[in-house]
Amino acid sequence: MKKEQNPMAIVIDYLAAILQTLCEIRDALKQKASRDEELIDQADAKRILKLGDTALYRLRISGKIPYRKIGGKIYYPKSFFNNAFNS
Repeated sequence: MKKEQNPMAIVIDYLAAILQTLCEIRDALKQKASRDEELIDQADAKRILKLGDTALYRLRISGKIPYRKIGGKIYYPKSFFNNAFNS
């Protein structure tokens, strides 16, 4: 038999998740304002680099490519790609 969770606990968990996402968005906007750079999403980064999910993940984890996580989605600074391909 499945134990039911307290409805108030469900609401609190949901609000905590929303608050965390909003804090991530706020922090990203502050960083963007200070750097004033465009971001590209993971799909565009894979297309530009001609890589799959695993290869892009390895580059990200090894620190070879900068990224930001905003609301559970990963973004990369467009300037990184411009600099990488222009040098």
